[in-house]
Amino acid sequence: MRIRLIHASILTLFLLNICDRAMTQNTGKNITQMLASRGFENIRVIETGDTLKVAYENNIFRWDVRGLVVILDSIVNNVRPETQLEIVTLRHGIPVFGTQIKANDWQGFRNGTMTKNELNDKIRFTYLTDKTWKELKEISGLNPDQFKFDFIIYPQIYIQNNYFDYIYEIQFNIAPAVEFSLWKGSTITGQVIIPLYNNPHLDKEGYYVRPGYVTLSQKFRLPGPVFTRATVGKFNANRYGIDLDLTYPFKNQHWTIRAQFGYTSWTYYSNSTLTLGREFRPNWNIKAGYYYSRFDMQFDLSAGRYLYGDYGVRFDFTRHFGETAIGVYAMYSGGEPNGGFHFAIPLPPGNRGKSRVRILPPRYFDWEYRAVNIIPTGQYYKFSPDENRSVDYFNLIYIKNSLH
Repeated sequence: MRIRLIHASILTLFLLNICDRAMTQNTGKNITQMLASRGFENIRVIETGDTLKVAYENNIFRWDVRGLVVILDSIVNNVRPETQLEIVTLRHGIPVFGTQIKANDWQGFRNGTMTKNELNDKIRFTYLTDKTWKELKEISGLNPDQFKFDFIIYPQIYIQNNYFDYIYEIQFNIAPAVEFSLWKGSTITGQVIIPLYNNPHLDKEGYYVRPGYVTLSQKFRLPGPVFTRATVGKFNANRYGIDLDLTYPFKNQHWTIRAQFGYTSWTYYSNSTLTLGREFRPNWNIKAGYYYSRFDMQFDLSAGRYLYGDYGVRFDFTRHFGETAIGVYAMYSGGEPNGGFHFAIPLPPGNRGKSRVRILPPRYFDWEYRAVNIIPTGQYYKFSPDENRSVDYFNLIYIKNSLH
C-alpha cells in the first residue's frame, strides 16, 4: 500500500511539472502574440519560474516612454502578480536599456494604490542588459522591423536675419524621405527637398528640387556600454562623407559623454547637377552632459572642430516637458560669440499605425535659431532628418520621471 502511495505521489508531481511547463510555454507564447498584435516589433519572451524576460522594439508609439508603459500594462494583465519582469528595450534590434519590476508593483502604481515615490523605489532601469539579452537573443524575434518602409513628410523652415537693411530671409521646403532597415542595426534614408518659397537674398540652390539626406547608418554596442553609430552618405549643411558617433552613459545616470568624429567635404546642387567636393576635412565634437532630475533639465558642454576649420565651445540648456524639449545655447567659435534657441515639439499622431508601409509626418518638429549667421563658424551637420533632442532620448532618470 505504501509503495502504491509513493508511486502515486511521484506520478502526481510529474504531471504537475508537465502542466506547469505547459502553462509557462503558453504564457510566453500568448504574451508574444499579444505584443505582436499591438504592433511591437522584434519581440522575444522567455519565462523561467517567477521571472519573465521580454525584449521589444517600439515603432508604433511616437514617444518611447508611452511604448514602455503600454508594454508593462499589457504584460502584467497576463502573468501572476509575483512575477519578476525583466524587459529590454531595443532600437533597430540593438538593446538600449533594461527595466526591472515586479508585476504587482506596477499594477499597484497603475491602479492608484502605490504612489510615484513608492514606484521609484521598486522599479529599476539600467543600461547593463548583457545578462538578460544573452538569453533573449538566442530566440528568433517575432514581427521583425526589417523591410518596413516609412515615408515621412518633413517640413523645413529657414528664418534668418543676416542683413541690417532687410529683416528676415525665409525659406520653406517640403522634404519627403523614405526610411527603412534591411538588417539588424541598420537605417537607410533617402530624401528629396521640394522648394515652396525661397527668399531672393538666399542661395540660388534653394530654388531647385534637390537631394536631402542620402545615408546608410549602422548602430551597434560596444562593451561598457558604449552606444555606437557609423554613418556614410550625404548629410545636411551641404556636407557628405563619413561620421562616427559614440555615447557612453556613466554608472551615475545623471552623466553622459558623447564623442563625434567626421571626415567630410562640401556639396552643391545647381542645374540638375550635384557637385561633390574633393577637399575633405576632419571635424569632431566632444560633449559632456548632466541631467538635473528635479526639473528635467539637460545641461551639455561641448568643444570641437567645426565644418570650416574653426575651433570652439558651446553650452546648451534644455528643459524637457514630457515629449517636448525647449532650450537655449551660447557658443564661442573662431573668435566670434553666438547663441540662440532650439526646440523639438511632438506632431500627431501619437499612435503611428502598424502597416509595413506608412505615410506619416515626422514624430517631432525641431528647429534651431542662430543669432548671427553671416560668419560660417560653429557650424556642424546632422546625420539624419529626425535627429533632435526628443527622439531616441533615453536618459534613464528622464524615463523614470516621465512614467505616469
